[in-house]
Amino acid sequence: MQNNMHELADMVKLAAEIEVDRIKGHHLWTHFAEIENLSMKATKESVAKWNEYAKQAYKAQEKYRKPNGDKILLENILLLADNEKTEVPQTYECPFLERELWISATGKISPCCAPDNLRQSLGNLGNIETTTIQEVLASPIYRKLVDNYKSVELCRTCNMRKPI
Repeated sequence: MQNNMHELADMVKLAAEIEVDRIKGHHLWTHFAEIENLSMKATKESVAKWNEYAKQAYKAQEKYRKPNGDKILLENILLLADNEKTEVPQTYECPFLERELWISATGKISPCCAPDNLRQSLGNLGNIETTTIQEVLASPIYRKLVDNYKSVELCRTCNMRKPI
């Protein structure tokens, strides 16, 4: 969010001091109008601001290392393109499909961490109480998503897709 990203380089310094292995960034999902202005992708100016914060974080990664000399891994701290508010680059890959599944407290199985109201558009993968993980991974709904996610509206603007 725009109101806390100025602290990113300081987070890298703190992570090194307390020997955290990685910092994983996740851009705000703007799934309702009231929070759109908080997104780092809201305007060209906010994209430029994010890119500056990301560059500062990578400089801090070089400067502040864990006591053993290792760098803090910065995951999903990527520079943004000016048009990423509408669509991420086609070359970006899904970090979840065929790697992770999400299971809610009620047992509902989902392919990713998109907000629930948006994730519904990806299809019903069942409930862990009645469906095995193997059944989910082999299901036509899941296989179709794996094969076609780059053309799925939600996935085309996903905050979590990244270059591999």
